[in-house]
Amino acid sequence: MGTEIQTVKNQMTLKNWVEEVAECQSSGMTVSAWCELHGINVKTYYYHLRRVRESLLTESHVVPLSTKNISDNIEIFSGDVRITLPFGCSEETLSTVLKVLKNAQ
Repeated sequence: MGTEIQTVKNQMTLKNWVEEVAECQSSGMTVSAWCELHGINVKTYYYHLRRVRESLLTESHVVPLSTKNISDNIEIFSGDVRITLPFGCSEETLSTVLKVLKNAQ
């Protein structure tokens, strides 16, 4: 059971890092400016970016859980990483996440 908890913890950490990278890349700001605004060390940001890309080197899948209800989610799987976005998320958010996935491969 301990490894399952660690796996979930790792997935959540990577999900947060994917969101961080997507937010930075879609902000229109330089990485330095965005990091300063959010109180993140630039080296830490690039470490997170590298870890996200490494984790996404395996095959990725985008799976809509349902197309019947707009309140459902979109899940993106890549190896042990699972990213959940609201079905009605902005095109920009989804595009940025998919761009990060594509660049990581």
